[in-house]
Amino acid sequence: HWSLLIFMLLFSKNLLYAQGSDFEIVAGRVIKYNKDMLSAQNVDNRVDQLLPIYTEGTYDLGSHYNNSVTGAYFSDIDYTSSAAASWPVITHVNRLQSMADAYTRAGSKYYKNTELFDKIEKLLYFWHEANVTSTNWWQQSIGVPKAMTVALLYMEYEGEQKLNQDLVTAVLHRIRTTSRTNPANEAGPNKTDMALHWTNRALIRQNTDTLNLAAKYAFDPMVEVAPSKEGIQYDGSYFQHGSQLQIASYGGELMKTTVAFLEFFNETQFQITPARLEIFSKFARETYFGNMRGQYFPYMLTGRGVTRSGYTMRSGNVGLARSLMNTDPTHKDEYELIAKKLENTAHSSQGITPISKLYYIGDYISHNRPGYQYSIRTTSSRTYRSEWGNDEGYETYFMSDASNAILQEGNEYGHIYGDWDWAKIPGVTNPLLPRGHIPNSQSSMAAGTPTRGTQPF
Repeated sequence: HWSLLIFMLLFSKNLLYAQGSDFEIVAGRVIKYNKDMLSAQNVDNRVDQLLPIYTEGTYDLGSHYNNSVTGAYFSDIDYTSSAAASWPVITHVNRLQSMADAYTRAGSKYYKNTELFDKIEKLLYFWHEANVTSTNWWQQSIGVPKAMTVALLYMEYEGEQKLNQDLVTAVLHRIRTTSRTNPANEAGPNKTDMALHWTNRALIRQNTDTLNLAAKYAFDPMVEVAPSKEGIQYDGSYFQHGSQLQIASYGGELMKTTVAFLEFFNETQFQITPARLEIFSKFARETYFGNMRGQYFPYMLTGRGVTRSGYTMRSGNVGLARSLMNTDPTHKDEYELIAKKLENTAHSSQGITPISKLYYIGDYISHNRPGYQYSIRTTSSRTYRSEWGNDEGYETYFMSDASNAILQEGNEYGHIYGDWDWAKIPGVTNPLLPRGHIPNSQSSMAAGTPTRGTQPF
């Protein structure tokens, strides 16, 4: 009887110690991950530019909010805006994160600066009192919470002075209760993006239950889903926003968040299961990186963002490959070669074994050889056309009608897409329509695909 009681007490003590240790480990990794994005000099430069536009006073939020707030704000931001795309008010939170970074970063000239701390707290108070929102749900459900919780994490774990805890609790409560912030109801990168700020909230308040849920949601998308469902398909393709092929767009966002979570939770009680890691690893190596030529994606995989400057070029993904060398070590050599190609220190043809892959659910074909890569994007009753929305992709209707690309180095098309005549896409026979007259329906139109093999072209 007594031996059992002693065992249970020791077990409980060790479990609490392990949880406490894992909290510190994960928090340290999350903080390092975010701070590594900028040097101390860059952070200081940002704060230098912010201080002259930092303003204290009463701000009239206009008729939309029918409110005015006394506090601290930035004079160049239109806080009355509720715009869906390019919402200017989110800049307030991003700047708050930069200031919290400088205040808590050893090596910054603002490290432990009491005046900067006062400004951070006043800016946080203004944000909470103003309670401004965008008509785009993403802004207040993902964009704001991600930056805000990182800022609060910096201050709670590394701040010399502590923020008013009632204010911190109120800000976190609003984030938690904002409509559409439950990862359980989302898919793909929307789910994992929400899991990021759930992770941060759990770390700030040392809440084991919330952190367990965040870890669950972080790796939930690492399953193969039924056709027409959003997520990784059985053929290796990736769907988001219904049956839309989104390998390099939302698939890229899923890559970023999942690689981050693999880092955060590696060798802790929250780490990914072997089965889910295997599914993610295959998607990362064969589909995401496997469809790149050197540093570039074929344009038809980039969704509505195709006309963004440099969007097909992903040299910045080298960090993903380097990280996966540690968290998916079984395939370390593959990731190392991928990283070298992204750094442009290995040729785009290196290590390629001739292969043709038909993504029979996603309606996409990739033929890859050392000498070239040939890709075709089609659509059928299984898939929607390329996505449009948020002021992007409105001319790309014909891109889903068997558009193709031939790449050798990967950069053959350069940055042409913003100026392209989207009625003259390679491989597509379509009506010659002027700009502004190309339809933008997402309904499908069947196009043929060859049988699987290594020589379909």
